[in-house]
Amino acid sequence: MSGGAVLVFILIRGLGGLAASDDGILRRERQVLLSPGENVVSVTVYNEANLIASTPLETTVHSSWRSVSPPSLHVLAAGVNDYWDGRLQLNYAVSDARALGSALRKAGRGLYEDVKITYLLDEEVTRDGLSAAFDRLAGEIRPQDAFVLFLAGHGTTHDGRYFFLPRDFRYAGEDALKDTAISQELLQGWLAGVPAQKSLLLFDTCESGSLTRELTTRSLEEKAAIARLSRAVGRTTLTASTDTAPALEGHRQHGLFTYVLLEALAASDTDGDDQVEITELIGYVDERLPALSEAVFGYRQVPQHRSQGSVFPIGRPVTVLPETEELIPRTPTHVVIAGTDVIESLGDLQSVLETVAPGTTVRVAEQADGWSLVAVQGVRLGWIRTASLAELR
Repeated sequence: MSGGAVLVFILIRGLGGLAASDDGILRRERQVLLSPGENVVSVTVYNEANLIASTPLETTVHSSWRSVSPPSLHVLAAGVNDYWDGRLQLNYAVSDARALGSALRKAGRGLYEDVKITYLLDEEVTRDGLSAAFDRLAGEIRPQDAFVLFLAGHGTTHDGRYFFLPRDFRYAGEDALKDTAISQELLQGWLAGVPAQKSLLLFDTCESGSLTRELTTRSLEEKAAIARLSRAVGRTTLTASTDTAPALEGHRQHGLFTYVLLEALAASDTDGDDQVEITELIGYVDERLPALSEAVFGYRQVPQHRSQGSVFPIGRPVTVLPETEELIPRTPTHVVIAGTDVIESLGDLQSVLETVAPGTTVRVAEQADGWSLVAVQGVRLGWIRTASLAELR
């Protein structure tokens, strides 16, 4: 795609019931909304199971229509903490949905004509609640507008399909996913009704150990299912699902994925044009999230992304997180070989804070004049004499 053309997806699920014409060709008609200028129309056919797709067929259509109003940014942010099933409780999904919506409102000012945020929180996050929200947005959003969907809560997979668990989900066997969860097909249908040609889907979903199958297997299945969903809806998708308990504890009052997204809104404008393109945001998250998760929790949480459709700015750079000290990784680098005092400042050698016993493993963050600034489990202790340390190998 070149010259700023807009990609328009037409998705056809199954061809059952269609009769071939005399020339042996199956035909189906669809109306699509075009943006001003060049539009690349891409047609993909899926089987009834929604698992196998044809090679896309593309053609370029030029529209002479011109928009008379600038674009708006629409955000649908949904988060569930208070699941009906107490085993699924989360801590930060609701606050993360609010925080991201608020941040995008600030970032979009001055760049978009208007920024409209729709929140669905806890008991509002049901099949009916999401369906009603998408129906309303389908009537409000114009082709020239931008759309962001943020889902925070539990996700899982079954038979190669992705499912988001609404607040009222009750697990009574895998049939419960089909009966009460929000399936990939539902999401595809809802998103198909949103005419925005510029979209970004953000999934911050946690696997639950209470739902059958081994976690590692299900995590890989979920990544494959979300990738399939992204191809099906033709929209850029960024996700960081996890099956590990530490991620549920969060980082500085946020889920780790959302924390990095909020960082990215302030720090990812790499070309200095005073706009945060979705490619810049994704690049920042892709690099920062694994490094931060390893430093905070001792493992790498690797985001998954798939870019489709148009590249667009999500807003202007905006700082929404409070300033904090530079993060010190948790992984130890040295061991204390002789008991030593910890001082607060090199300028005051009498400022003893505590004594560290031999055998304590620490992380050296800085060294100066025979002293080392050390931390334990990411928490800064202070300065100790370098001679009292031995490097771990």
